[in-house]
Amino acid sequence: MRAIQIVLIALALVIMFVTLNRRSSQRSQAFKKVALVATVLLAISAIAAPGVVQRIAESLGIGRGADLVLYITTLALLYIAIDVYLRFQETDRRIAELARALALERAEREIHQGRSPGTNSDSP
Repeated sequence: MRAIQIVLIALALVIMFVTLNRRSSQRSQAFKKVALVATVLLAISAIAAPGVVQRIAESLGIGRGADLVLYITTLALLYIAIDVYLRFQETDRRIAELARALALERAEREIHQGRSPGTNSDSP
């Protein structure tokens, strides 16, 4: 095994362990954790035995193993981009909902205190 293969395998393992131990990943779905582990194991396999990737690519009608890796990586990055976009949309929706609820709560509190909603108690 070449030195670059050892380094790349070590980096793949570090990425997997760091991601699995993050607080947010503990709350993530089990599918994503399984997918991460499978991806890392596939990456390690491809790094350790690049000839296998070449044979798989050829059996799929793709000229080079590197092209197959590029296609798979492109699809994975597209999935990640869409997932992040949808999460941000959901977060924006939740923030707007919370802001509306807070504004209504403040307005109700001001009405119960005998003030007009939106007025500052410090103003004359």
